[in-house]
Amino acid sequence: MTHIQQPILKVTAENAIGEAADVLRRGGLVVLPTDTVYGLAADPRVPGARERIRKAKHRDAEKPLAYLAASLDAVSAFGASINERERRLADAFWPGALTLVLRMQADRAESSSEEEGFRVPDTVFTRTLLETLDSPLLVTSANTSGTPPALTIEAALEQLGNHADLYLDDGTSPGGEASSVVRASGSSMECLREAALSLETLSAVAES
Repeated sequence: MTHIQQPILKVTAENAIGEAADVLRRGGLVVLPTDTVYGLAADPRVPGARERIRKAKHRDAEKPLAYLAASLDAVSAFGASINERERRLADAFWPGALTLVLRMQADRAESSSEEEGFRVPDTVFTRTLLETLDSPLLVTSANTSGTPPALTIEAALEQLGNHADLYLDDGTSPGGEASSVVRASGSSMECLREAALSLETLSAVAES
């Protein structure tokens, strides 16, 4: 195995938030902890952010990337529209393991579908970083495409190596499973990925 020397910081380090924010603002990629699995993050305000994440993961351009945000208010401020059903889901499961696919204002959408996925992580460190940056981050699981998500910083480093510029270590991910992904903008709820939250649990809230 090739020995890789990339910066690894404990999230408890006094300078962890500042270092991570600086790397992201410069266009770097950061591996960070979430309540589900470790994520690979980029600042969407930096040109080429999506392409750099996709290159690091060996990910097809057609596969969407989602955002992590500090709060529901931050999602709205970023240009997402939220209906009553989506708000019920967000109120029930954010912060937590739910990604909502939301309609975007036409001038804010990055995809032809004019939709983007958003999640508010149940990880205080990562929400603090998001608040510091005052912007959602593009985040996907910290692994190469087709391999299991990384539950430890060592697993993320093994898969991504020098493609990430900073690794933030918070021990083993507590959730251990990806978020569930839901689209609820139409007349009914559509579960695009049933994972950490069951379809039964989600449906009970969405249709209440």
